[in-house]
Amino acid sequence: MTFRVLCTGDVHIGRRASKVAGAYRCADAWSAIIDLAIEEQVDLLAVSGDIVDKEPRSYEALGPLESGFQRLERAGIEAVAVSGNHDHDVLHALSGVADGRRLWMLGRGGTWERHTFTGADGSRLHVDGWSFPTEHVLDHPMQGYPAPASDGTPVLGLLHGEVGVANSRYAPIRLDDLWAQQVDLWLLGHIHAPKQFTSPGGVIAFYPGSPWAMDPGEPGVHGVWIAEFDASQPPRLAQRAISPVHFDRASVDLSPITGETDFMDALMYTLRIRGEDAIARHGHSLRIVSCRLHLSGRTPLHHQVVAWMQKAKQDLGPISTAGQAVIHLDDLTSDVRPAIDLAGFARGNDPAGEAARLILALDEPVLDPAYAPLVRDTRESIAAVNRHSGYATLAALDQQEQVETAAEAEIRALLSDQAWNLLAALVGKKELV
Repeated sequence: MTFRVLCTGDVHIGRRASKVAGAYRCADAWSAIIDLAIEEQVDLLAVSGDIVDKEPRSYEALGPLESGFQRLERAGIEAVAVSGNHDHDVLHALSGVADGRRLWMLGRGGTWERHTFTGADGSRLHVDGWSFPTEHVLDHPMQGYPAPASDGTPVLGLLHGEVGVANSRYAPIRLDDLWAQQVDLWLLGHIHAPKQFTSPGGVIAFYPGSPWAMDPGEPGVHGVWIAEFDASQPPRLAQRAISPVHFDRASVDLSPITGETDFMDALMYTLRIRGEDAIARHGHSLRIVSCRLHLSGRTPLHHQVVAWMQKAKQDLGPISTAGQAVIHLDDLTSDVRPAIDLAGFARGNDPAGEAARLILALDEPVLDPAYAPLVRDTRESIAAVNRHSGYATLAALDQQEQVETAAEAEIRALLSDQAWNLLAALVGKKELV
């Protein structure tokens, strides 16, 4: 006997996709989830928190939620959920649409709770869930897990939080705490990109990712997951892609180009290849591929790239495909460098030589101690700017932290950009490019 669960999380009803044309709403993602649950004839729909976005509040989500739960009830499918940091304060409203058949909300007040479900074939599944009691939770939620003794019935753990971030404000989770429990599969929420962790014994904890990609910060294949539980073997897990939007990122090496035509051809080729790959991975659900391209390489035409980039942003329209999806250029970034012999210039004792030596030093895995003061001074300057009162309101934005110090990699990248700009200007004056 097999108990089948459709697993999802971070639905965020109330949001819609950004940076793409069309009204791709998370409320429609919820409807697509219900469609698939009914089509797959699962025994249970499990949601790992943030079913509703923080804005707008619960009353705007109750209509789509109620409609979805009614459809599940008519199909004989139960649902179970926990609340996350976005919908912690609407748990009571969501409970209002539950009648013990359509939706079970677990873990009120940050207290672990278990409910046992029975499938159509008589198979059983325990679900242990914990919900956010407030928007921010600093304590480890597993500290209160009751660790019930095993009775041979498979167990699904349902938890919203952040794995591996000890100082997280969003329920920090330690993997060792998960592996220590008699739980067969952990369904997590909070991270919008699909991600899996596997214990030494083979137990899986996973973020299903948001069912629909909503912004360029959510690349990759998005959808839901079907988990199958059988008391005689480990759970089986498979993704079902349902997102109509795919956000992608790719690099384009401009080193071989000889002119503007080559530049445009390189962009078009990359967009088409990335789009076709996304369509192959998503299947029939995909409608739009939004791609950000990063330009790299060294070319004597580097000084023309900026103008070509502006033209490409204006002129490159959506690219049609053999299917129903279109490919769209979202943005272009560049760190294209001039075709300069760095090693040769680094042997000089002039300003160009100093700039070239700095670039080479910044590219080394271990920084030359001679440049440590430069990195330190740059870090202190960035920190001073971040502490300035004019930026104080930025720290108050939802889920945004005020960062006073930059990572060394970021500082190196900043210094390298400026050193390249300086070297290009110095070389240009010498008419070597």
